[in-house]
Amino acid sequence: MVFITNAKKLELGANQRDSGKQKKKKKFDWVTKEVKKKCKTKKKKKEKESENEDEDEDTETSIRLKTPRGTRDYHPWEQRLRNEMMDTIKQNFEKNGGQYIETPVMELKSIMMNKYGEEEKLIYELQRQDGTAAEELCLRYDLTVPLARYVAMNRKRIKSPFKAARIGCVLCLYVYIDIHVR
Repeated sequence: MVFITNAKKLELGANQRDSGKQKKKKKFDWVTKEVKKKCKTKKKKKEKESENEDEDEDTETSIRLKTPRGTRDYHPWEQRLRNEMMDTIKQNFEKNGGQYIETPVMELKSIMMNKYGEEEKLIYELQRQDGTAAEELCLRYDLTVPLARYVAMNRKRIKSPFKAARIGCVLCLYVYIDIHVR
């Protein structure tokens, strides 16, 4: 008889332990339910986004927002740092007798080709929208040619030694050429 009661006690103890686990399980059930809900909503959002992307690809008016290859946007804080750095460089250059000049972004194609004829692939040519004949223009891909043109045009007015600098954007297609050195 004692043995039976001990067995019953053991059974009761096991049942109580199980019910304790169930209580803990019930305690955290709401957490698992919330996690499952969020997972389901995330899946639904992803499915909707992928459906929207598929629809966007189908329409002709969709635009993919990105910068052209080789370019980037500068955030205001980055631009402020760049400006400070450029101001420091300019001030030091001017302290040593340097001068800054400004040249146009576009140049005559004949001038650009005269300097670097073999580099024709680097040039972006400009054409008029109405198709009328005009001067052949191209965007500068280098700051040296416009600077040389400026010096050649103004050599009588320029005092020697002429320390000039130009800081600006250049627009070109980069073509990688294999160079074989002997």
